[in-house]
Parts: sequence; C-alpha cells; structure tokens
Amino acid sequence: MNAGSRPARKSPTPARQNLHKVRRQKTEQRIVEAFGRIVARDGLYQVQVNKLMREAGVGKKQLYQYFGDLSGVARAWTIDGMPAPQNLVPLPARQTRGNSRVTRLMSLLREYADDVHTNPALLTSIHAELGGPRELRQPFNDVRTRVLRNHADFFLENPFVRSPEFTALYSVLYAAINYLALRARFAPAFNGLDLSTSVGWNAAIGMVEAVAAMSEAGLKRKPSAGRSATPSVRRRSSPAKGRRKA
Repeated sequence: MNAGSRPARKSPTPARQNLHKVRRQKTEQRIVEAFGRIVARDGLYQVQVNKLMREAGVGKKQLYQYFGDLSGVARAWTIDGMPAPQNLVPLPARQTRGNSRVTRLMSLLREYADDVHTNPALLTSIHAELGGPRELRQPFNDVRTRVLRNHADFFLENPFVRSPEFTALYSVLYAAINYLALRARFAPAFNGLDLSTSVGWNAAIGMVEAVAAMSEAGLKRKPSAGRSATPSVRRRSSPAKGRRKA
C-alpha cells in the first residue's frame, strides 16, 4: 500500500444501518408531527420552512433530505392522517338497498360530515382549496380527489341517481357540509350553535338532512311526456295570444 493512500472505508454493519434507520424514522416523525401542530394551531397559511424547523427542533438539511420540500412533509402528514382509500367513506349503497336515493345520499354525506369534522387532514384539504402556500396545494388536492372518487362510486353503483336534479342536490349539500366544517374550525358560532362541539355539529348536519328530506318530493316528480321544461314560456306563446298580436 502506498504511503499516501488511505485504507478502504468499511461498510457499515447491519446494527449501525438499523440505528441510522431508526433515527431517521424518529426525525421524520418529529417533522410530520410538527407540521400537524402548526396547521392545528396557526392554520395552513402559516406553515413555513423556518417555522417548521423550529417547531420540530431539526435542521433544514434533514427536511430536504428526507422529504424533498414542504409538499413532501404535507403529503406524509395526509397519508398518516387519512385512512386507506377503500375505508375513507363506506359506500352506503350496498348497505341500504331499498331505501330512497335521498336516504342513501345522506348516508354517504353523513359519513363524510363526520370525517371532515374530526379529521384534520381532510378538513385542511378543504381549506387548501381556498388558498394557502402554492407548494402545499397538490398533496391536499390529492386528498379531495380520493374523497370525490369515493363519492363517484355511489353514482356509478346507483344508475337511478344520475339526473341533473340529483347531482345538483348532492353538490349543494356537499358544499354546505364543507362550509359548516370550516366554520367549526375557524368561526364555530353559527345560528346559536357551537359547531366545534358534537352537539352543535350534529344539530347543523341535522338541518342539512332536513333540507335533503324536503327535496325528496320534488325529485320524485317527473315531467309528463312532451311537457316543456319552461311551461311559463309555453303559455305566453299560446295561439290565442299570437292572433291578438297579429
């Protein structure tokens, strides 16, 4: 061996490799948990790299090495905080055969309402739709996509719910639940209810269910064959009125 040459570096032993892996996992967990604390305490808009590092007590090098960037941390947090896709919202169509389509829809949306009220990752995905750091939007877009795919299965399994009226009802009720969930997090006082509590939340969702029930009769009505979608316009253009104008 030449006098100036260095001895070959020894490969790390399995024990040392395992120790490094354990330390990395603990550091990753600290960063992800710190991300969740900042979101819960200050909101998504306040998540910044320097703030996250101070909260986690680690250096930037570890964040970029383990997660790539803030979006990687956000993605890890949503994965840890969300159940498996097939269990995100149980599809009630298989469980409530024979019930009306509005009843089935509210079973689906009630499950969603309970999830969005109690799951920080799901609620934050709704908040991220309104804004927040641009680099954090995609991970939360993915969360919403998972939810909407699950809801889409409800429509695929139940062909009789595919109508513009029923789709409109679903969209309005879904939006109402999201609004109430954001109010529960940021401004919980609503019409004499405290939406941050189970009692207040259930009362508010009960109102949503009441609206859905009132729509049942309207959705059951079907226009007769040949009936115009805008009967008032048809009445104004009757033959009698046409002769008077002539």
